[in-house]
Amino acid sequence: DEYVANWKSTWTRGQICKGRVRIKDGIEQTIGDIEYYSASKMYDWLMRDQPKVVWSHWAWNRVNVPKHSFIAWLMMHKRLLTKERMKRKGYNSDEQCDICGELTEMQQHLFFDCPFARQCWRLMATWLGIKGRDNMVEWVIKWRCKSLLKKQVVMASIAAVVYGIWETRNKCRHDFCVRSPNDLIKHVKATTKIRINFF
Repeated sequence: DEYVANWKSTWTRGQICKGRVRIKDGIEQTIGDIEYYSASKMYDWLMRDQPKVVWSHWAWNRVNVPKHSFIAWLMMHKRLLTKERMKRKGYNSDEQCDICGELTEMQQHLFFDCPFARQCWRLMATWLGIKGRDNMVEWVIKWRCKSLLKKQVVMASIAAVVYGIWETRNKCRHDFCVRSPNDLIKHVKATTKIRINFF
């Protein structure tokens, strides 16, 4: 009765199959130890060996636009389908970055090393009043701030830039057009200001 994904299955299907087996084992162990089923005890059992994820407060920040959170989550799991990943999966694809055309489109290049991305991060750092950082995502995850709202706004802005770079990459790939870093940051500023008004 074991549900095992075959080698051709997607990563998601494999995780679902593993999760199904874990839950089945957990129910057997949990129900064996207690008189009645408890969702909280089952949750505690499922989370017992999970390492703490230090970036979750950035990816799932309540000020983030939900689609920005989802792309941030995929980015942190290294699951965005960049050209380099597509090539590894066997798709016939050139590996050059669609935005700059210089290097292989890997996640590190696309979000931090590409001249387009570097300019976006410089503009965002200036707007937020932050001294330039090589990797703004790593910085914001470790950043300590006394004002919760300020931290949430900065985190939402950085998630919006990540989403904007990914969106620009997709438009460049499919529509053959690249917007300027100034346009992207202008859009991020407007989106962030709208989100702040909800809170």
